[in-house]
Amino acid sequence: GCPGAWGEIKIVERIAGRHWPAGRVLAVHLRDGDHRYEQTNLLDVHAQNPALVDRQLAAQPAAIYLMTDSAAALESFRARYGDRVFATDAQRTPDDTGIHYRAGTDRVQLGVDILSDILLAIRADAFVGNGRSSPSATVWQLKDWGPNAHRSVPNSYEERNLFLYDF
Repeated sequence: GCPGAWGEIKIVERIAGRHWPAGRVLAVHLRDGDHRYEQTNLLDVHAQNPALVDRQLAAQPAAIYLMTDSAAALESFRARYGDRVFATDAQRTPDDTGIHYRAGTDRVQLGVDILSDILLAIRADAFVGNGRSSPSATVWQLKDWGPNAHRSVPNSYEERNLFLYDF
């Protein structure tokens, strides 16, 4: 069953207690899967991420907390940044089918996964994300990041999302 908000906070505390590294952490959100159909320039946006992350790491070395719905994105980040990268064991899609559209996806767990990712990300010292993706936009809104957050495109909460309203 669904653990509810307090249960979710306990899950996040347990994950953080076991896996959150000492020292500086850079949270990165990389949405993929079906999001490339909502945001047609998504691959161009993704191409900006290494430079944004590299700039953050050059200024202040850090571990990288990666929140992603994409198995390929997690593999790519681990290949580039090695042991610096850590992530939850969230459900992820192996292709461009959104995880929420895949047969066999545990939809309650999917909600737990994204809420956990958001609550963990706001613990970080810095954040890089795509403002057109709701999880990134939420992380952006839940903390006063000051100069420690970088988004590759404007925050979707600051503009109308035509994908949601043009039916």
